[in-house]
Amino acid sequence: MPIDDQSNWAAAKAFWQWLTSNAGGQAALAGAAGGFVRALTLRENFKEGFASLFVGALCAMYAAPLTLGVIGPALHALIKPDALDGFCAFATGIGGMAVVGLVLDFWKSYREQRSKGGPTA
Repeated sequence: MPIDDQSNWAAAKAFWQWLTSNAGGQAALAGAAGGFVRALTLRENFKEGFASLFVGALCAMYAAPLTLGVIGPALHALIKPDALDGFCAFATGIGGMAVVGLVLDFWKSYREQRSKGGPTA
């Protein structure tokens, strides 16, 4: 079933509206910006850079409220209240990728050890 240009445009417009007007969309955008910063600083290739954008956005969408609750009170005096949400989402995007990367590195190391006949538990 072919998809026409009008439905593509409507979907893109709805996505843009969600991204710019919804708190979850703004957190995703801030997390993706954190992923972009990480990709630039680590000089990642295109595939890894896209993954950093995606993981940063997901981490910021779902973990930024936790970050806001933990570090928000400490930063409240330094950052304007309306910018605190975005900053926490940005920081969560960067930090979340570090945590996810650590877990994936441990998993990869464990699989390599198992394939070489190492620890089984």
